Amino acid sequence: MIPGYRSGDLAARAIASNLLRRLGGGQLTVVEGRRRERYGQPGELEATLNVMHPALWRTALAGGGVGLAEAYMGGLWESDDVVAVLRVLARNVDRINRFLRNPFTRIRATAHLMDRFRAPSAEEDRRNIHAHYDLGDDFFKLFLDPTMAYSCALFEDPAMTLEQASTAKFDAICRRLGLSSESNVIEIGTGWG
Repeated sequence: MIPGYRSGDLAARAIASNLLRRLGGGQLTVVEGRRRERYGQPGELEATLNVMHPALWRTALAGGGVGLAEAYMGGLWESDDVVAVLRVLARNVDRINRFLRNPFTRIRATAHLMDRFRAPSAEEDRRNIHAHYDLGDDFFKLFLDPTMAYSCALFEDPAMTLEQASTAKFDAICRRLGLSSESNVIEIGTGWG
């Protein structure tokens, strides 16, 4: 077994590799540690995808295009040219969809989803908490406005600052919910602060 890979990761990786062997209209190089594999044909469109975590394969197979996007946002893969990676895959969307409609692939994806519902180990919990919450205010202040909101803002006017747009979003939410100064609200998820 490859170090750091669970059996589900290896199975998903094998399925994904089988799928990638069918690529046409470009070449995708997948870099995974010291391993480099090229799929498709070299030509005008070439891209490189760097695997940062083995969960990429399960996430992408279970969610298709959305899964691949979620994997990117989750830091499971990177590329110096994300657009090129997506262009290679977009040229193959029909081929990929035919493969993913296969009942055996759906069974494997279902197994992945069941695996996602298992309780994480204590070590996985520690890693997740550290990656998301142990970064401190100084880090978030580098790219957030003073509201410390990291969810989307509402730019009612293009000239608004990020702070003004964040405040406009909160005001719009409060109006929509009919909140007043006497209301009690527990908020979870719109920001760091």
